[in-house]
Amino acid sequence: MAKRQVELKGQEYTWTDGNWYDAKSVRAPSAMWDELNVLLAAQDLSAEAAQDLSVDETLARAKNAKSERKLALAERLVREVLRAHPQHHGAAAVLSGVLRDRGLPDEALRVTAPFVGDSYAAIFTTRAAALCDLARWEEAKREVGRALAIGGEREAFAVRNRIKKERPDLYD
Repeated sequence: MAKRQVELKGQEYTWTDGNWYDAKSVRAPSAMWDELNVLLAAQDLSAEAAQDLSVDETLARAKNAKSERKLALAERLVREVLRAHPQHHGAAAVLSGVLRDRGLPDEALRVTAPFVGDSYAAIFTTRAAALCDLARWEEAKREVGRALAIGGEREAFAVRNRIKKERPDLYD
């Protein structure tokens, strides 16, 4: 039986072998099952509807899911776009943000690595943020500098401000 994942109240749960389990592989209380099943059904409807959406619409849904902290759904939607369009800069940037939100900054860097030769500010911005998450401040400063040089705006400035706050010596 395939594993299926949903998020409930900031926790990830997996449906497998006819049971719900939390991230530590502990069986979820049966009192939660109805709510988890509703989330899984909604996820299925969303994924089914996404098959008929354009790339931009699917990415918009992924961004919305990310903002609602439905990270498993956001990741699934954006990976769907990347399967069909492996060179899609925007999808890689969104996936990187989702992975960072899931606490996986190394993975966020890995998915953006193929795009560092291109001039897409959002890639450099999300890479800089992931490097900040890893306290790799000098590298983060270089990446955000690239983003700002090619037109990165609000988010790039926010990352630059984060670096300045943590390592003001890099801007003396």
